[in-house]
Amino acid sequence: MKITIAILAVLLLITVIYAIYIYFKRQEYTRERFAFAALTSLSSMTMLVLSCIKSNLMPWNFGLELFNKVTGENIVVHEVTWTDYGLLIIVYFVGVQAILSLYKNWDGLKSYEQYQREQRNQPSGIISEGVNEIRRMAKKEPPPAAFSPLSVRNFFELEPVTDSLAWKDQARELLRLSSSSYVFPKVGWHDNVGYWIGKNVDNNSDVYLYPSHSDISDKELNEFIEYTSHLKAVENVQTEYIIALHCDVPSRTIKYKGKNIRVESESSLLSDLVNFTDYKNHITQRVTIDNLPDSDFKLIDVYVPARFVSTQDIIEVNNKSLQDIEQLLQDWLGDIGGRQLALLGEYGQGKSTATLMFTYHQLKDSSAKRLPLLIELRGTSPRNLTPLQLLGAWASQYNLNPQALMKLHIAGKLLLIFEGFDEMALVGDAEMRLKHFRTLWDFCYPKAKILITGRPNFFLDEDEMKTALGIAQATSDRPHCEALRLLPFSLTEIEKSLRNHKSNVRNQICQLVKHNQRFKELVSRPSLLHIVSTLWESERLFEKVESLNSAFVMDLFIRHSYRRQGLKENDSRDFMALNSSEREYFMCGIAAYMAANDLPNQIHSNQLNTLIDNLIQCIPDSISANTSAITGEVRAPLKQRIEDSEYGIDHVKTDVRACGILVDDPSTPGMFKFGHKSFMEYLLASVVAEKILDRNSPKANAIFKATEVKIEDAVKLPVSVEFLSEILNDKMQSPKGTAESLKIIAINVLNSFLSDNKIKRLLGKVILFEEAYYFILKIKFSPFKRHLLSYLSPVKLFMITFVVFIIYTQKSSAVAQESSIITRVLSSTSMVFSTAFLIAMFGRTFPSSFMKKRLILWLRLCTALNIDCAVLHKILFTYYVPWANSTPLKITVIQDAD
Repeated sequence: MKITIAILAVLLLITVIYAIYIYFKRQEYTRERFAFAALTSLSSMTMLVLSCIKSNLMPWNFGLELFNKVTGENIVVHEVTWTDYGLLIIVYFVGVQAILSLYKNWDGLKSYEQYQREQRNQPSGIISEGVNEIRRMAKKEPPPAAFSPLSVRNFFELEPVTDSLAWKDQARELLRLSSSSYVFPKVGWHDNVGYWIGKNVDNNSDVYLYPSHSDISDKELNEFIEYTSHLKAVENVQTEYIIALHCDVPSRTIKYKGKNIRVESESSLLSDLVNFTDYKNHITQRVTIDNLPDSDFKLIDVYVPARFVSTQDIIEVNNKSLQDIEQLLQDWLGDIGGRQLALLGEYGQGKSTATLMFTYHQLKDSSAKRLPLLIELRGTSPRNLTPLQLLGAWASQYNLNPQALMKLHIAGKLLLIFEGFDEMALVGDAEMRLKHFRTLWDFCYPKAKILITGRPNFFLDEDEMKTALGIAQATSDRPHCEALRLLPFSLTEIEKSLRNHKSNVRNQICQLVKHNQRFKELVSRPSLLHIVSTLWESERLFEKVESLNSAFVMDLFIRHSYRRQGLKENDSRDFMALNSSEREYFMCGIAAYMAANDLPNQIHSNQLNTLIDNLIQCIPDSISANTSAITGEVRAPLKQRIEDSEYGIDHVKTDVRACGILVDDPSTPGMFKFGHKSFMEYLLASVVAEKILDRNSPKANAIFKATEVKIEDAVKLPVSVEFLSEILNDKMQSPKGTAESLKIIAINVLNSFLSDNKIKRLLGKVILFEEAYYFILKIKFSPFKRHLLSYLSPVKLFMITFVVFIIYTQKSSAVAQESSIITRVLSSTSMVFSTAFLIAMFGRTFPSSFMKKRLILWLRLCTALNIDCAVLHKILFTYYVPWANSTPLKITVIQDAD
């Protein structure tokens, strides 16, 4: 046994030295290599400790014996006592904690695989990474590729973009883009006389293009004609003469020595580049022809320009005279300088409507100097595109030439509106989000005007927002961005928006706004005002004012849409329409799928078809029967109806696409979206709420199975958390009073995150307490104190006591000499598993990332419900940790990254 301990001690020494070497060279090695070194060290240490305990020989005693043999000394080696066992265990766990802490806080070279796992929020542990590294080394595969992070602060200041083309090249490009008939080879430039020779392929004539910065003189004109006439005499071909002037002069045709010479300016060439008719007609249709959801009104019938405030002046909003956003944008277009704008607002505040209406008004204004391009960012990934590619993806739907658009933009003839940055694809971390914005700011030419819109909660914090949007102090020679925030509607704006509604609807809503602050906060969002006014009489909302909140209104509106679509079934009996309950099931499933897969309110038709197949396979019969017989809707199980119909599945897919609240996305062919992102956010909240309230809900379980969505996915969408808190507050209200009601909600929601099984629930609460303990450590203390206090976790102290008890039991004479073999095996197994669990608790290497997300979701729900911090600490049992029960969880939780 002593030989075994000696071998293990030497092995431990070698592996520890190797691990230390890798750590100090961490800028050259990835975390996978350190995981290999650390795993071998932990294995050697564990085997050495177990061997020492089994043989009653401590490492230091063994060292003394070896010293006596080598030196001939006779130092007394004392018998092993429980003090030695305690010291061995403490040294062991300190060593384990140190190694796991270095692994977890790895700040060395990062592999691309590690970066990808972090982006996908996939848990990684020292065991899995160490084993994979052993496998890689055994196969002699190359080391994992290193990831090169991009510095966030490189984006703080916007860089001006310049056009590298000289006027001679720009003139050729503008003429070529104005008509496909003109072809100019790159070798067609004659430097000695300063003009281009090209071809007009329509009539096979030569084209002579003379670019000039100022109006051409008679001498230059004479030299131009004489030289080209000489070429014409030799080649005997037809000719076309064009003079392109960089200055702003009227286009005209002049005669000189019998030649017709066309004179064009930069402005005239630009004006002929693009035919915007289809684009203008589409914008006009959206504003004046298309009905608003479930309404006979058009957007132009209810639109009111919203007021705004600059983020720098937001504190002084009550003391400022505020203008509407359209007036500000109009004034801004006339500014000279590099100021760009970012229009921010919460959900439903009218960002998209404001930009659409401003675009419409600009297109109708014949005197407008800039033509606005409304480019929706939904589902795009700008970081993977060049500016020309991004412009081309948008221009393809209107059959426009992106190169011509870029020329117009560089010349200062366009206003680029990038709408909805919060709906871009692949926005997993700050670095990725900033790469998106870098592409958008690559459009920042000297004459550019750029407007970007989106939700401010897209960013983790104020610093990231300033970095991404380029918000900085104005300077004379650099572009910069100013952020504006839309304000809620005032009573005056609410009245104007309801101008075309029935007088009794308008008067009743406005009277309630004057006397009910809670109702005013609800309808001050234009999107919710539209819903409330639409349902005011049909749903008798004037009788339900006290129960109205955002989630309640959204639910009424969506169900109203389902019912309206269901009534259409009576007009088409041959079409196997879904009933309202089934339609709700599919819409909720689509929203859950979007959240689970980080889709920005956009789903491709192929994904949609596959998802519908999965939802059909999982749909329970009870959903089909969950509709009133009074409505006349079909109640037979959907699967049965599909089997009885020749084209059953195709009919279901058509119904989901056409008869729910999905709409096609004109910005991206083949894609579908919800009419408003808040619909998707509410539907996700409703599914999660149903799962929380009833673990056995057939509908929620079917959706969770078909889409693989998780409760903690709601953390990704802050608006969904708001909706979720309102739904839970409505459905879990207790009659004991507000404070007691909220406490009951908090406890019930937390229990629903765990399990119905008492043992699993107890284990879940232990893990949750441990997560909360570390969470508070991260908030409250410096890294040194945090590291020190991590050893004092109540769970760890309990497990150490338990392991010591197991060791004591095993080492007692009763167990060692008189107990049966089975008892000894069970005792040894208990010690091994207890030790392994304690190692996991020390390093938190077990897969508890989902519990951390659920803790954050739970705390955010409690924050939205205004539950007192003392209540939260009592529920989490952190109330009994003296320095933890004073931590304001409701405030600090927002600082924790997802």
